[in-house]
Amino acid sequence: MGGGVTAVAVGSGGDDGEPSSQQDTGAPDPDSEDTSETGVDPGEPEQADPVEEPERITLGPNDYLSPCQLVTLDDVTTIFGRLGPRGYVRQQIIEESMSPAVFRRETDTLSRAIDTTCTYNFGDDDVTSLTVRVDQHRSAREAAARKRYTARLGSGAELRKIKREVTLEGFEWLIDATEELAEDGGGVPVRGDDSLLYIAGRGSYLTQARNAAVSFEYGPLSFDPGPLSERERRFQDPRMLRLARLVARRVADPDLPQDRGPSNPDGREEFAPGVPHVDACAVLSAAFHEALTGKRPDPGAETSSLPVDTAARKRQGTTAISRTGRNECSRRTSGVGEGANRTTGADSTLVVQYARTPEEGETLLEEVIINRYFDEEDEARFTVRDLIASRLVTPQTIEGVDTMYLFDSEASTGKENRSLAAFVRVGSRVFTITGFRPSKDSLDLKYPTVQGFRDAAEVLAAELPEISPETPVDASPQAAEPEDPEEQPSSADQ
Repeated sequence: MGGGVTAVAVGSGGDDGEPSSQQDTGAPDPDSEDTSETGVDPGEPEQADPVEEPERITLGPNDYLSPCQLVTLDDVTTIFGRLGPRGYVRQQIIEESMSPAVFRRETDTLSRAIDTTCTYNFGDDDVTSLTVRVDQHRSAREAAARKRYTARLGSGAELRKIKREVTLEGFEWLIDATEELAEDGGGVPVRGDDSLLYIAGRGSYLTQARNAAVSFEYGPLSFDPGPLSERERRFQDPRMLRLARLVARRVADPDLPQDRGPSNPDGREEFAPGVPHVDACAVLSAAFHEALTGKRPDPGAETSSLPVDTAARKRQGTTAISRTGRNECSRRTSGVGEGANRTTGADSTLVVQYARTPEEGETLLEEVIINRYFDEEDEARFTVRDLIASRLVTPQTIEGVDTMYLFDSEASTGKENRSLAAFVRVGSRVFTITGFRPSKDSLDLKYPTVQGFRDAAEVLAAELPEISPETPVDASPQAAEPEDPEEQPSSADQ
């Protein structure tokens, strides 16, 4: 990101580019301390049931650092402004501990780290986002060494050292390689503060937090990141310093939360009365992934949240699919083996979409299928019944599932170009299941088997009532439309 003039969605003004909208962002200031006193109930305190603390996730000897907990949505709101109506949060995270031996093996790479990210997409026309990347090294010493090397590249010290040492003919390429590294990855202190480096070649910032190298990148979508303009630096430098100091305080907390960031940034727990939002990664469990692909997943996952304007679009849409919100989760299994014996990996993805009632959910299910396989011109011409008649869709019966359709393109594309996907409705929620499984015959990916999709749907049906039960309410859509006078409507779709 970077390069060109950043279109700041939060306004402008002030000597350092401080946006005027920062006067009241609606979130607590992460740099301030709460000194307010809490009222005490004079009555006899109730004895609360003991809460079982979850085991902390460790990567080798170190506590895992969740990127969306190092920099939270409230922090972003305070420092950069609110996410827009189409804004959402995307994460690449770790959910299981790694033993020292496994962590050492997983970090036996060029970067010598496991990377995790949290991206706050502001939902504007320029696709502006803030990405917090946390590269978790084996030790604080390794993370510090990476930051020092970045600073040496930026100051020119590393290039001068290489030029002194390269005296033999034929090794001049080392000088050229170091020059390229310095141009792309060299960092300089921000406003004289050595704790944060600005990396011009990437338009990003780097700090160290315990055993992690933490980088921040803010700006519009760009496939050619480069130096920030002077205006962008005036806006970003003070904010990135605030983030770096905030992260330094957070990592000092031994009880820093490790869970995922928000799956619903607007804070609402329900799409409609009795229809709670679903944490897609809780449903796409290790058991779900293994049922679909036949392989255990890696310890991590990728997830995208609902958009901020989910509640607004629910009232503005004219079709079930235009009224819905969606969030998703993906897991993978890395390929194993070497050379000719290496297998491809496995992937699974679960997309969750919502309706106000089970009846509308059935409509949404059919619209999701048609929307996936037909362009806008043809959507009105085809129905799921047409796809069933063409042998492209087959209904499936699974206990605990209200409706399930399996799409199989073989009747149209032949076996070589076959693709499969499953579409499941449970109550007012609709789930799209896709994935790939390993192939021993070649490096080509294979779709899960029909039985794999059915097994995954069975896991979903068994786990969903425990994770996010749906409470039946008045079935009329009007009853599922509570008034919210404070809500700002949005016509944007993610």
